[in-house]
Parts: sequence; structure tokens; C-alpha cells
Amino acid sequence: MIINKKITYVEAILSLYPNNGTYENPHELNFYMPDHFDYSTLEWNCDLVKPTEEEVIAERDRLQAEYDSLLYQRQRYHEYPDIREQLDALWHDIHNNTLDNTGNFYNLIKEIKDNHSKQE
Repeated sequence: MIINKKITYVEAILSLYPNNGTYENPHELNFYMPDHFDYSTLEWNCDLVKPTEEEVIAERDRLQAEYDSLLYQRQRYHEYPDIREQLDALWHDIHNNTLDNTGNFYNLIKEIKDNHSKQE
């Protein structure tokens, strides 16, 4: 289970060239970077314009901020009950006429959402 990770320069470079190798942009992004966190190890082997270190760092920082902002989702994912258990709770709430914020399903999910709230 990976909850936190560091975005690499390689991921940033791939993000900077999203249409690489597509019909619209048939150029092939060809580079080698043995140390994924050290721009000086970047070997650029294609006809596309090589991104500057500043561009790569800015993109890496943007991707990292986006990734970090979704931590609550990754934490919740591992705590949500199995879908069968959720459906069973829903069925019982429907059967007991408690399909509102007093029901078992609502409180089951609310506890997880409260424990891992979305940061605004």
C-alpha cells in the first residue's frame, strides 16, 4: 500500500509531453535518466525540445502538490468496507426504513470520511 510517494523527474518529463508518440504528435520521446531525481543525469535523444531543469522542477512540484492533495482518498480507500458489506448495510437500512443519516450505511461511511477529511 503506497500512501505517500515522491514524484520523479521522469514522471514530470512524461507529463510535459502528454501527446508523445500519438497520431497528432508522431515524435518519439526518447531519453534516459538513470537517477530519476537528478536532472544532470538526463540524456536527451530525440528531436523534441529538451525541457529545462526549471521546467521539469516546476512540473514535478505541480504533480507532487496534486498527488499530496489526494492523500485523504488513498487513506479512505483502504478503510472502506468491502462492497458486499456496504450493500448489505444499504439493504438493512432500506428494510428498516433508516436510509438517512441515522442508518448503519451512512454512519459506516461517515466515520471513515471524518477520520480522513478532505483538506480544502
